[in-house]
Amino acid sequence: MKSKIANDEVFQQFTKNFIKVVDKLEQRISKLEKVLSSHAKCIGELRGTELRIHDLKDNQFEINADGTETTKDSIL
Repeated sequence: MKSKIANDEVFQQFTKNFIKVVDKLEQRISKLEKVLSSHAKCIGELRGTELRIHDLKDNQFEINADGTETTKDSIL
């Protein structure tokens, strides 16, 4: 009888821990979905401009307040 009670307690503890892990995974997946959506939006916006990713790395362009792009050479 004692072993059955011990097994039930072990099973309940395992179930509790399993549910915690699943909850954390669901939260992380939700965050990743939001980040992916945000990145997809940014990529879509970049595709509509002349600005390219390698230009951002080299820091050759500046985005003006009105959303237009200016090369750094034309600013100087």
